[in-house]
Amino acid sequence: MNQVMDFYWDVSVSVYDWIINNYDQAKAFQDQLDQSLITTAFEFCKSDNGLVTGSDITECSMKISNWADMDEHTQNQS
Repeated sequence: MNQVMDFYWDVSVSVYDWIINNYDQAKAFQDQLDQSLITTAFEFCKSDNGLVTGSDITECSMKISNWADMDEHTQNQS
């Protein structure tokens, strides 16, 4: 299981790096997405003041991982 999680983490980092290095192209792709799905995710995670902070995302991620019944190792993957 650790190898799978490591693989997904490495892929996530590669995607992040690509977005950073190709922001304009990534933004153009993002603009083609159904924004209602993205809005739903932010609505689920936002705080009472309507903003999403790093700690809000961390808290939301824990809610999602608990809902998905992820084991503790997977929840703490970084």
